[in-house]
Amino acid sequence: MKARIIREPRCALLWRIDESYPNYAAIARAARQYDVKLRPVADGDLGGIVGELCAGRPAPAFAPLIAVPDRPAIIISGLRHDTGELGGFVDMIKGGRGVHPGAQYGHAHQQGLDAGPAAAGAEHGARNCAGG
Repeated sequence: MKARIIREPRCALLWRIDESYPNYAAIARAARQYDVKLRPVADGDLGGIVGELCAGRPAPAFAPLIAVPDRPAIIISGLRHDTGELGGFVDMIKGGRGVHPGAQYGHAHQQGLDAGPAAAGAEHGARNCAGG
C-alpha cells in the first residue's frame, strides 16, 4: 500500500488574536515571510476541522461547543517541522515584543484535527510561547 500525502493549507487560525494584540505585527510579518494565510476564528468555529477552517469554509452548524480557556491561541497548519519551517515561524513570532505569556501555539499536523483541543491548549504539538 502506498502512502498518500495530503498537503494541508498554509494557514494560522487566530483565536482571540486580532490587530490590537500586542504581538500582532510579528505574527503578520512571520505570515508574510512563510506565505501563511491568517484566519481569525471565533468560539463557534472551534468545533470545526482545521483544514476546512483554513480553506475559509465555516464550521458545520452541528459543531460542538467546547469549554475553552481565555488565553489566545494560534493553530498552525501546513508548515513542515522536519524542514524547520514550523520552528522558524514560531521563533519569528516569539522574537517579536509583547508576546502574551499564556498564548499557545499548536500545529495541526494530523488531517482532520478538530480546532477545539488545540485551541484549548491540548498537548497535541502545543508549545507555550513563554517557555518554548
